[in-house]
Amino acid sequence: LGLYMSKLIIEKKCKGKISVENGLEGAIFSISLDLA
Repeated sequence: LGLYMSKLIIEKKCKGKISVENGLEGAIFSISLDLA
């Protein structure tokens, strides 16, 4: 899956958030999901 599709699934189906930022040693991806 591409990042765009991953974002759609996480936000629409899982009601979560995905974010990315530049770190010193590369990209940092964060995924937040609600506990049900």
